[in-house]
Amino acid sequence: MTTPEIFFALLRCALGSAPPPAVRPTPEQWAALYDMARRQAVVGVMFAAVERMPAEAAPPRRLLVQWVADAGRIRALNRLLNRRSAEATAWFAARGLSATLLKGQGNALLYPTPLLRTPGDVDIWPRTDRRTLSRLLNKAFPSSRRGELFHTRTVPLFADVETEVHYVPTWFNSPLHHRRWLQFVDAHGASQRAQLPNATEGEAAPCIVEVPSRAFNRIFLLHHAYRHLVGEGIGLRQLMDYHCLLRSGLSPDEREQTARTARRLGLGRFLGAITYALRETLGLEERFWPAPPNTEMGRFVLREMVSGGNFGQHHPQAARQGETAAGHLRRTLRRSVRFVGMSPREVACYPLFKAWHFAWRMATGRIG
Repeated sequence: MTTPEIFFALLRCALGSAPPPAVRPTPEQWAALYDMARRQAVVGVMFAAVERMPAEAAPPRRLLVQWVADAGRIRALNRLLNRRSAEATAWFAARGLSATLLKGQGNALLYPTPLLRTPGDVDIWPRTDRRTLSRLLNKAFPSSRRGELFHTRTVPLFADVETEVHYVPTWFNSPLHHRRWLQFVDAHGASQRAQLPNATEGEAAPCIVEVPSRAFNRIFLLHHAYRHLVGEGIGLRQLMDYHCLLRSGLSPDEREQTARTARRLGLGRFLGAITYALRETLGLEERFWPAPPNTEMGRFVLREMVSGGNFGQHHPQAARQGETAAGHLRRTLRRSVRFVGMSPREVACYPLFKAWHFAWRMATGRIG
């Protein structure tokens, strides 16, 4: 097996869809596998497969020690994020608001080993109107208003974890698609209670949060992956999140509903591309396909993922340090044109949305 083939075989094993690969990687291959996992922010998840490899096929001792240490750090960080997610939920509940945890720690619950998924920050969506939420945040965190975006505001709720408060879960560039998205949120945005793995092993207090329904996440996470693809760059972690979501259950009716909603939101081709990518990399079984695979678009997505790494950090077109606002706009506009075949209306409306968003932030004092 080639190194990339071993890489994805190990990931399929880690995600519970295949046994450990019957292969004995060389020390050079193990070094390359670790580097690939690091670039894609899946070192922790892959460690679950490394642990299952027979002793004669294990990584060299020095690399294995490094991998064990990495896994320990990821587990500790996940426990911290779980505690902070529960505390953020409780903070809003104490002020009379029900809040849904988006992405991150909620997605980790879909994994066979939740504490090994590389975490990010706390994304939380309080369920109220924008004016009420804005007043609450202005009073509690007055300095956070400056720099606020249309759909989120970063607040200093914790000193050790970044917290993004969402006014809306996500947005679309096209006014038509955004209106349809809000209709979908009204119909499918109900959340459900979940318990995250405790912050410390043996800790008695549970980490209780609310997470979105699977019907909601099948569209929300799809669009989240699309935004990464067009904006920063898509990574394997977004694919794995969607893979685990689909494998948690997908009936024929749910499949049809997901495909129909994706088409209404201009994401039909991207859904086919993601299906192809999941089939080729993680071996997603046909019974979990949300749409027929789109080979052409899927290959394009895979090329972007391989070249860019997690969040596109390794992509040649990744954001440059010290980039000006005008330079960032020029670069992202040029990049978005490459995806016109994926979602024409979204790409066409991108410069219009950027112009409106800049004017809105200027008019409301969110930027100088």
